[in-house]
Amino acid sequence: MSEKERIGIFLCECSKNISGRINVEQIKEKFLSLPDVETINITNLWCSPDGKKEMAGIIKNRRLTKVIIGACSVKQHEKTFMNVLEEAGLNPYLMQMVNIREHVAWVTDDDVRATAKASALLKAAYERVHYHQAFTKKEIDANADVVVIGAGLAGCEAALNLASKHRKVYLVDKNPSLGGQATKYESSFPALECCSCMIVPKLQEIMDNPNIEFLNYSDVEEAVGFFGNFQVTVNKKAKYVIPDKCIGCNACVEVCPVDVPNEYDEYLGTRKAIHFQVTGATPFIPVLDNANCLRFNGQECTKCKEACMFDAIDYEDKDEKVVLDAGAIVLATGFELFDPKQIPALNYSPDNNIYTSLQFERLLSNTGPTGGKLAMKDGTAPKSLVMVHCIGSRDKRYNNYCSNVCCSALIKMSTQILEENMAEGIKITHVYRDLTLGSTGMEGMYNKLVKEGVTFVQVPNPNDISINKSGKGLEVCLNGNGSVEADMVVLAPAMVPNKSAQKFIDMLMLSADEDGFFMSTHKKTDPVSTPVEGIFVIGSANYPKDITNAVIDGSGAAGKIMSQLVPGEKLEVETLISTIDEDKCSGCKTCIVICPYKAIGFDKEKGVSAINDVLCRGCGTCAVACPSSAITPRHFENNTILAELGGLL
Repeated sequence: MSEKERIGIFLCECSKNISGRINVEQIKEKFLSLPDVETINITNLWCSPDGKKEMAGIIKNRRLTKVIIGACSVKQHEKTFMNVLEEAGLNPYLMQMVNIREHVAWVTDDDVRATAKASALLKAAYERVHYHQAFTKKEIDANADVVVIGAGLAGCEAALNLASKHRKVYLVDKNPSLGGQATKYESSFPALECCSCMIVPKLQEIMDNPNIEFLNYSDVEEAVGFFGNFQVTVNKKAKYVIPDKCIGCNACVEVCPVDVPNEYDEYLGTRKAIHFQVTGATPFIPVLDNANCLRFNGQECTKCKEACMFDAIDYEDKDEKVVLDAGAIVLATGFELFDPKQIPALNYSPDNNIYTSLQFERLLSNTGPTGGKLAMKDGTAPKSLVMVHCIGSRDKRYNNYCSNVCCSALIKMSTQILEENMAEGIKITHVYRDLTLGSTGMEGMYNKLVKEGVTFVQVPNPNDISINKSGKGLEVCLNGNGSVEADMVVLAPAMVPNKSAQKFIDMLMLSADEDGFFMSTHKKTDPVSTPVEGIFVIGSANYPKDITNAVIDGSGAAGKIMSQLVPGEKLEVETLISTIDEDKCSGCKTCIVICPYKAIGFDKEKGVSAINDVLCRGCGTCAVACPSSAITPRHFENNTILAELGGLL
């Protein structure tokens, strides 16, 4: 330890959040006697403009060489105080911040114990800060372009907000057309507004924007890098249709002899091997599904090519791998529905006239398998309909959360049936636990249904009901609460994470929350960011959302990216990285395998591992794993850690 150190300690009261539990005056008196402590200062809020100005003045006037700050969350304000040190002319890395609010005041009931704990943590900081070194911040060139994965409404909104003459957006989706799940809906709640009328103009904006490249029918295979410099490898699957020649005349589709279940219609209808994913698809160009095409399964069928007057069919088309360079990644992977077959007592099957809510949406749609006609399997209109809420939701056996949207969706569909008189005299019954009607106007829609004779039956848990065939119809047994006869039943399954979510969690070193959705930085205060800088998550990828909130998410993520990733400006990279002592390194490559940021390579000439300063985030994983103790993270050297532990004792 140097005898010339001049250490300043700054204790924050945090408007009684800290001083209401911790006796900061007592700590001040105790620490004033420590060697090298030049000054100890207490104020209400060091993070306030006046507090920061006062701190900078003290650092300058007292010629401090090291600083200790006892305040709140390091995550929240470490950068704040590092900037204060820089303004005062002191290297920002000559500081140690101690969280005595969340780690002490907020979690300790006893004032005496809280003061003792805060003192111990501050003493540990005092011991370790002696070993802090000055480092120079490093800046790198950054790519302002963005990759958006998922072309539903959230992804489309993000792309439209981000695209500019200075920023290109790559919009990647596994499907052939834009719009995601929302394109399956005939109308939206609460006003029964035509979904296609509302959505298609926005989708066309995507296609018309010269700064957005839509990579449809494509899979993301790899993503490496860091904020400002990501590389995303995408496999563009062969479509066997030449976009510049196709005019969307439908001639190829009409002659195709193959009929396969249609995913877009939730497998209720069929499609051809060459097909448009959506009626009025954007872009309006078909793709050929080689898994079901006769030609790609050993037969010499060329009917689609012969029917095309513009020579737009190319059987020799191949998959193409492209690497996209970008500064940020937006995940908009959307949702899927819980499979009701996991609850056998429901006897779920469209063959039994039991449908999921999305299947029922397609039945009600003019572009659906029945042309918008509400009909049972035998083609007749149902006289009675039961809608069951919360299937696979709010139940620890399946999914212990509410999907937010389901109640509104079922009420919207009931209103649509009655207003459009889809089945004359139909009796509609809702079986529910509680109603979640958070969207504007939904309460009014619910009240109108009650007035029109729609029945709402409350049960303890809809997952415990059973549905059985009864005569010509169905009997919905309400688990001790009676039963309801029905010709048709609609189940509202939980919205669950898209199956691709886990792939991206593994690929991008993200985390899933307790429900399996992407974990955001903070669900309330920063819902679209993730703990990995430069990666954002929007729409139903991080929690079930309706159209309105999905679009809001897209705009929110775009705003964050535009404020952080400015074209032409450099980005600061991590300074407190790990370093390798080449004399100690044995070349075992353990660190290369274990590094989560792929920041370590191997120098064959020297026979040692080498750290890429730009990729390294200073997490210390390599240092823990190194059998030769050759790796040291800055500010976590052995003497620094031992000094800190000594201070605690």
